[in-house]
Amino acid sequence: SEGTQLSEQALVFHHFQDKVSRNKEYSRMLLDRLGKYEQLNLGLKKELDKERKSHQRTREELGETSETLSSKQKLIIEADVVLAQNNTLEVESGNLRGVIRDIKKELHARE
Repeated sequence: SEGTQLSEQALVFHHFQDKVSRNKEYSRMLLDRLGKYEQLNLGLKKELDKERKSHQRTREELGETSETLSSKQKLIIEADVVLAQNNTLEVESGNLRGVIRDIKKELHARE
């Protein structure tokens, strides 16, 4: 019976050894998979950083475009003001020509 008990203990021991061995193998497989996921995660983080930088550049470009548009609008307003001043000057110039014509007529009439 002592021999039977030893052989049963040996069987139980081998059974646990087998379980430990399978668990170690499974752990190695999980660690390997984890390593692959970490690499994938790193790659995705790098892509995300690139996207963020790209969006930042786009935002900066949009800001510059907005500033350019604002500057163009200011120039258009200034150009409109200058055109209005030119129109006023043309009207005044026409008025002066009329006055000069009238003065010339008076001078001719006196002669």
